[in-house]
Amino acid sequence: MTFSKRSALMRKRGRSGYWFVLPFIIGLVLFFIPAFVESICYGFSEIQPPSEGTGQYTMKFIGLENYRQVLFVDPDFVREVVSSLGSLILSSVIIIIYSLLIATILNKNLRGKGIMRAFLFLPVVISTGIISRVDAANVLTSATGGVLTSGTETGGMFTSYDMLEAFKSMHIDFALLDVVLDAVENMYDIITRSGVQLLIFLAGLQTISTSIYESAKVEGATWWETLWKITFPMISPLILVNVVYTVIDSFTAAGNPVMDRIYSTIVTDVNFPIASVMSTLYFIVVTVVLLVAVLITSRLTFYENK
Repeated sequence: MTFSKRSALMRKRGRSGYWFVLPFIIGLVLFFIPAFVESICYGFSEIQPPSEGTGQYTMKFIGLENYRQVLFVDPDFVREVVSSLGSLILSSVIIIIYSLLIATILNKNLRGKGIMRAFLFLPVVISTGIISRVDAANVLTSATGGVLTSGTETGGMFTSYDMLEAFKSMHIDFALLDVVLDAVENMYDIITRSGVQLLIFLAGLQTISTSIYESAKVEGATWWETLWKITFPMISPLILVNVVYTVIDSFTAAGNPVMDRIYSTIVTDVNFPIASVMSTLYFIVVTVVLLVAVLITSRLTFYENK
């Protein structure tokens, strides 16, 4: 096959990908963009109660007053965004590393690996719907002084207190200690949100030809060299995909304090303009974080056909 024919075939395959994203594009144009524009309009307006006889609410343009309220008058929103930013980025990194590590293990010729894959993806299934609501209720009960408490803090054979004492005895830096303890205390959440990434990595690993590994072994490459020179470059496009998915999933999760604050402003306070401003500002923050993550990851991404 000549280079021109191969190039034409690659372009044809690339165009066929648009058919797969067509439902998303339709939904984006018909539902998301109109709602997003309306939300921005709410942020520059004040909703006034209906006048007698009309029964309709009206919007009055007030400029940047709602933004001033959120950024400079509200004492909590900016603080919540800043405080949650570091933990959300850290949890996203841990999820990527954990899912890649488990996928690499499951890609080996292990007995019963099919059952292991099912069990590792099971938390993703059971964490949806009624189970997630029960977990949220448990957290709320614990926070309000109820009888339910976190097992990582008070129960079990190996608690975060045990790890704290072990790390102290090894004279490990407290900055690293905080990172490890935070990851351990959120291990359930990390495992629950790693199922999709795990499957994507596992699918990518299984597409790598075994002859490549055999050739590397014949040449005397070690397992570590094979991991860095073959495995990581070959699945780097999927790392980029998982980074995008994980960042969006982490920053829009139900337990996110910023998302809970926005939801509370809508449901409890019934203040749509302020909630719209919070949503717009948080959307900008997530977009900036996502662009930085994609920029860093894409520079390390290897495409076989290029």
